[in-house]
Amino acid sequence: MNKTLKHMEASSPLKNNKFILMKTIILLTLISLFALKASSQTDNPKYNKALADSLGGDDYGMKPYVLVILKTGENKTENKVTIDSLFNGHMANINRLAAEGKLIIAGPLKKNEKSYRGIFIFNVKT
Repeated sequence: MNKTLKHMEASSPLKNNKFILMKTIILLTLISLFALKASSQTDNPKYNKALADSLGGDDYGMKPYVLVILKTGENKTENKVTIDSLFNGHMANINRLAAEGKLIIAGPLKKNEKSYRGIFIFNVKT
C-alpha cells in the first residue's frame, strides 16, 4: 500500500464520523450521569424550616456568628488602679453583651507566641 492510499484511509470521512460519534456518546453519557446524580439528591427529612427561621438560620439551617480574638496591644500600664478599672469595665461589657443575648461565649486563651488573649463568639448580624 502506498503512502497516498494510507493517508486517504486515515483521514476518511467515515473514520472522522466514528470519532465524532464516539465523543458525542461519551459526552451525552457524562451529562446524563451528572443530571441523574443531581436529581437524585433528596431534602433532609430532619430539616425544620420553622426552627431555622426562628433562630435566624438560612435555607440550610446554618446561622452565622462572629468570632473575635482579643490580642494584647502595645499600650501597657503598670498602674494597678488603672489595670483594675480597665478589667472591671471589660467584665461589665462582657456581662452586658451576654445579658442582651449578643455574646454567646467569652473566655481567656493560654499564653501563646501570637499574643492572643481571649475569644468572643457573638450572635449578631454583621
